[in-house]
Amino acid sequence: MARLRTALTLPNSKSYLFFDDDTYHRYDAVTGVREQTNLSVPDNWSGLTHSPDAFFWWGAGKAYAFTGSTYVRYDERADHVDPDYLPPNPPFVLAGNWTGLPAEWESGIDTALNLGNGKIYLFRGDSYVRYDITADRVDPDYPLLIDGHWPGLFPRDLAAALYPGGQFAYFFRDDRYQRYDLDADAVDFEDALANLSFTPAPPGGVAPARLLTPDQANKLTLDLIARGKLTLKGRLDHPGRRPAPGRPATGHRRHRLRQRPQSGRGVLRQRRSTHADRAVPADQVDQRIQAERERTAAPRHRAR
Repeated sequence: MARLRTALTLPNSKSYLFFDDDTYHRYDAVTGVREQTNLSVPDNWSGLTHSPDAFFWWGAGKAYAFTGSTYVRYDERADHVDPDYLPPNPPFVLAGNWTGLPAEWESGIDTALNLGNGKIYLFRGDSYVRYDITADRVDPDYPLLIDGHWPGLFPRDLAAALYPGGQFAYFFRDDRYQRYDLDADAVDFEDALANLSFTPAPPGGVAPARLLTPDQANKLTLDLIARGKLTLKGRLDHPGRRPAPGRPATGHRRHRLRQRPQSGRGVLRQRRSTHADRAVPADQVDQRIQAERERTAAPRHRAR
């Protein structure tokens, strides 16, 4: 039986589990339902010849796939590995390109995870590091032990990690998986991989805020409210005001919406609306994603 090697969720609200026989399964992150199984990695992920050791979403339309001491960058929109990372170009190596990564980690990592907070979490053995996307380096005071910092999580040798958005992340080791409750900051469920079931996540859970549709933004906002992570308060700007003489009534009053906290993945900002019960997405660019977009806009001597 093929063993799980890594996992990934993309902004298309699809989650992928990759196996060591170079096949993968695809899940719908919104429904949690497995859609297809045993698909070929080389046939469907242009430029990837095999299942990588670690695969994670970075932002700005890019994901990174690590295999041993080398890595490639995958363009989600073009649906292929970026040409700079393909032969006859020399392979990109972890050493020297991922600032602050411990020297012993440059031979490879176990898995990696993007929780949408501007940080990438990379795991190896019994430890992990936190990589800051904006600073483009490992944060100070890392690595740390998994045990004691991720309550209930497998203490070492993770095979894969996955965040589809919403309240839960998923971690895998051998033939088991765990669901990690980000709100409670602890594992809340464990089962055999054969019984894998994803809790439905809000659509667009890992997409940049500026690319969300109104429906996705509304559902993400409702999810945050239901989890107690966001509150909205509304009031009439001018309750009871009558129209000026000679002017017809408008039939509605203007409302002001206030979000707490004011930054919620860029989904909402304070703004006026004529409908107090409708959350309207603001075109607020995630600054961490924008920083990466600016870095990748022009060619560099190292393509990351």
